[in-house]
Amino acid sequence: MRYEVYTREDGDYILIPEGSGALADAQSLHGALDFCEAIEPADYPFPAIWDTVRAELERHSHAVLPRGIGRKLMGLDCEDDHADEGRRAASA
Repeated sequence: MRYEVYTREDGDYILIPEGSGALADAQSLHGALDFCEAIEPADYPFPAIWDTVRAELERHSHAVLPRGIGRKLMGLDCEDDHADEGRRAASA
């Protein structure tokens, strides 16, 4: 199964099973989401993380991964405008 990966305003990642139609549900809970990419778990060999994602998907229509885990463990590299805005505001 492939997953669509989105980032939310705080930089965390939202994983939605591709073609599941769960995007509207995720947006209603988390606000605006920016599409990053579609991924296949087999391309990212971190079984414990995928077990956690699958368990969360059994309870919800989507899974949330903290920014650090999403970027480090899955090697995602999305343009994250929201994080850039936060850094600019903090340095002002």
